[in-house]
Amino acid sequence: MCILATACGSQKQDLQEHRLREFVDVRSIESVEAHNYSGHHWLTAAELQDFKSRLGSMQYAPGGSGQVKSVDMGTTVFVLHTHGHAYQLIGRPTSQYLGVPNKLVTQTRDGLAAEDQQADALLLFKFARPTNLNNYRKGPSIPDLP
Repeated sequence: MCILATACGSQKQDLQEHRLREFVDVRSIESVEAHNYSGHHWLTAAELQDFKSRLGSMQYAPGGSGQVKSVDMGTTVFVLHTHGHAYQLIGRPTSQYLGVPNKLVTQTRDGLAAEDQQADALLLFKFARPTNLNNYRKGPSIPDLP
């Protein structure tokens, strides 16, 4: 029985090695609307490039549908526009996680956990580097967190 538990833990670890860019064509994102504590605005070209870079390198958290409530989502929303569709990503500035709708996955589903395969699932991804989601706002450029 210990062998089975170890194998399952190893499989989950393997899934966590996946990045968002493996599932989502980040380059095709045309524009992004930010809705956060700083208000609502469209990301500038520089902000969009920064956001796409951070988004693509986010680490997959298998079984995210069941974990979304535990990471306290909902106060920050990014609306991604790509190929004539809009997709809402939800998060919270201090959690370092974003909930990504399964419908945004267009490249491969092979690396997704079984519970994340459902069409209405919300996938969970963690930023690879500290990111304050409220820094996407009208005004000066976006600084990295220490």
